[in-house]
Amino acid sequence: MCYSPPVPRAAVTLALLLGLATLDVQAHDGSVVTVLLTTAPGVTPAARMALMREATGIWSRAGIRLKWVAATLGSNGLSLRVVTVERTGPGGSDDAALLGELVRGAGTAPVALIALDKASAIAARGHGRPGAPGPDERLGLVLGRVIAHEIGHFLLTTSPHQHDGLMRARFAEDELIDLWSTQFEVGRAMRAVALATLARGFPSRLPAPALPAATAGQP
Repeated sequence: MCYSPPVPRAAVTLALLLGLATLDVQAHDGSVVTVLLTTAPGVTPAARMALMREATGIWSRAGIRLKWVAATLGSNGLSLRVVTVERTGPGGSDDAALLGELVRGAGTAPVALIALDKASAIAARGHGRPGAPGPDERLGLVLGRVIAHEIGHFLLTTSPHQHDGLMRARFAEDELIDLWSTQFEVGRAMRAVALATLARGFPSRLPAPALPAATAGQP
């Protein structure tokens, strides 16, 4: 994922890369997605709990439960691996605002890559905002909302971006750190698609187009 440049109300872009993946269906509970989470040392236990709480809340309101599991344990059900990347380097002009991306590689499980350094910068810039939560909570909000967005790409491959709600292509920085924001909800139509996807499962193999370069998403 990518981050926004340090300017007021910078637009944050969340993008998707498509490829090929082998996916399993968790037959005994069609509303559960297992998240195999690996966090870098820069994510404190408090920030980790905050990110899980935020992402879980977003999807639970859509009727989908997230089950958080250490990546070392693995999972036999429908699962997504999420990795926070501590240092992603400077972004180019096309991807400077990118906070995360979902990568599907040939013969491998999908992985959501989260730019921790860029998320941390957004959280840090919210320090002086009136009513802003503490640093761990701010970072957890940013990471949790970004991860929830990437889970959306995982479940909603036919509708990558929407005009409002969680699956918008762009977010303002102050939205990402606003504890009371209601701008990250899953819309009714998107919820129906996600639940239908979980109910029917994914094909065991998807077409394998060439992976495009990461680019800024369109709102």
